Amino acid sequence: MPPYLKALIWTVDKIVDIKPQLEEMGLCISSGHIGFAYRVNPADVTDAIIQEAQETGIRHFLTSLTFDTKEKTEICAEQISEANRKLNPHGITLGYHNHDMEFHAMDDGAGLTLMDHFLSVSDEKVKIELDTGWQMYVGNDVLAFMQKYWNRIQAVHLKDFVNDYLNVPKDDAFAAMGDGALPTKKILEFLQELNLFDYGLMINQDKAAKGAGLQEDLEKGMEYLKSIGVSEI
Repeated sequence: MPPYLKALIWTVDKIVDIKPQLEEMGLCISSGHIGFAYRVNPADVTDAIIQEAQETGIRHFLTSLTFDTKEKTEICAEQISEANRKLNPHGITLGYHNHDMEFHAMDDGAGLTLMDHFLSVSDEKVKIELDTGWQMYVGNDVLAFMQKYWNRIQAVHLKDFVNDYLNVPKDDAFAAMGDGALPTKKILEFLQELNLFDYGLMINQDKAAKGAGLQEDLEKGMEYLKSIGVSEI
């Protein structure tokens, strides 16, 4: 693996520098993650995001503000909605990437999750990059959620966990795509209707399976997806 693909954080200068090399390899950067400290309003730095989009060619940005209470959920929803109102006229979007905490149920007796609440109070133009693995990890029904919020999904991350993931430490629960509990085939069948295959479907392998290597798991996951009819990912 080329050294520049091993970096965890890519600055604008680094993206601009490696973009020609990625294109030679047949790769493109479809989206970029931007980190914000809690209570830092993304709308306050939209000029910087616009400049980054101009320099890198990236049009879709995502963030993870990791809300874990109803109050934080509403603050994040307004911040990202406000940012999108400034970014969308420039052809740029800022979406949200979930982890597991956003799919915990709220204490309101209605059975709704914090992510349900986020989508209900944020602007409908705010899209999500759905991490199906973390969603499944906390017991949320991935397929039911996608069917309900299909018009809010911009991209999907596929992450697999071993079948008995609830009975092992989190660090030991990761699995190569296709080896675990994620209902991958059913997810892909539904996603065909959303037309995400051009840029919005990704294997998101946080850690290698216990006793395996990360690149080994990624290659195994690619082979599995090819075996069930996904030609490009």
